[in-house]
Order: sequence, then C-alpha cells, then structure tokens
Amino acid sequence: MLFGKKTNKPDSDIVILKQTQPDTCGGTDATLDRAAPREIASDALLWFDGESVLPYLDRARRDDGSFPPCLGYVHAFAAAAGEGTFLFLSTGEERHGERTSAWALVKGDLMPDLARLIREQELAAHNGYHSQTHGLPENFGGSVRARYATGEKLSFEDNQSPVLSRGQGQALADWFAARLKEERLPLPALDGMTALRFEERRDDGGFTEVDVTLNADGSARVARRCRFDDPTVYEK
Repeated sequence: MLFGKKTNKPDSDIVILKQTQPDTCGGTDATLDRAAPREIASDALLWFDGESVLPYLDRARRDDGSFPPCLGYVHAFAAAAGEGTFLFLSTGEERHGERTSAWALVKGDLMPDLARLIREQELAAHNGYHSQTHGLPENFGGSVRARYATGEKLSFEDNQSPVLSRGQGQALADWFAARLKEERLPLPALDGMTALRFEERRDDGGFTEVDVTLNADGSARVARRCRFDDPTVYEK
C-alpha cells in the first residue's frame, strides 16, 4: 500500500492514500482531493444525490423476539425542474433488504432549503475522499454528490463503510419525506419521446455526452462519448 503519495502531476491536489499493487486480488484504492471545499456557503444548489447505509445501531429485542424498526439505508435525490423540484427518496430499515420509495415533482424551488440542510449537517466535511475496496457486493457503503451553480461540488464515496452518520441520514430522510407531502405538479408526459441526452462541458476541455435512444418496445440504446484532459479527473 502507498500512503499519502501525491500523483505524478506536479501541481496535483489529489493525494493517494491507499493504492492496490499491480496483479493483486482485492485491496483498497483511496484518494483525497485537497482542493475540494469542506464548506460551501452557496444556496445555488442544482442537484443532489446521496446514498448510504447507516452505521449499525445496537437495539434491544422486543418481548416477541423482534427488533424495533430502525433506519438503516437512505437514498435521496433532488434536482431543480422548471417551476418545481423533483424529489426521490428510498429508505430501508436494514442495511440490506426491502426498500420503500417515493418520488414527485413538488411545487416551488426547494433547492436553497436543501443547500442549507447540507450545511447544517456538515456533509462537505469529507468532500474529495474516494475509496474503493475491490470485491465487495453493493450497498456496503455509499456516496454523496452535488453540483452548485457556482461551480462548487460535493463528491465523496466509500463502498466499504457508511458515508453518512445516523444523524445525517435521518435528517435527509425526514427532510425529503416532509417535502414529498407538499403540493405536487404533474410530471411531464413522455408520450412521443424518442431520445434523452446528457451533456457536460468542463473548463479543462474535457466533456461527457450520453445519448439514450428509446425504442417502441420499451428497450433503449445508450451511446456515450467522453474525454478527460486532466488525468486526475475521473467519472463514476
């Protein structure tokens, strides 16, 4: 393992915390972007996507031998959408197992309020940390990503351990559940839609383009092009 080693780019802010040796089965690759902001004051949040199992909570058994319910997983997504805000929330009582999901286009711009919640919960404290342990099944950890109109972003993940505390996970679940009860707008009709396109242009000259072609039978074809001029930038 290599600890605290900078990348070979002279001005890189990416520090290699752990690195799997070549031809090694398993192991962990972990990096830290020292330039990632640990506090974001802006309320101009464009979208947010946070998913994590939550730290284990030791619970006393009931008289019938069962355990009381406990939030063990949360996935919350929000994005500005015209005159409303699209919200998605999925939760589960256990780290693995059944999920309860809900989504809606809610009236009004809720993104500034969500940005304030992100600050209150100090979600940017681990911004820039990425850890990948090879060979693990899904849902052992989590990731948080967000983009702001200012160009600032949240991006951290760990597929081995929770990335949210129990308090942070509960706060997100409560906020999204409450907002999903507010006045809703009708979702756009998809009749006649034949394609979706995502495009991102980056300041370093890199780009990502994704085209999804929808077929009449419900299937789809995905075409993707990307370029990264900065070797320290990668995409999940």
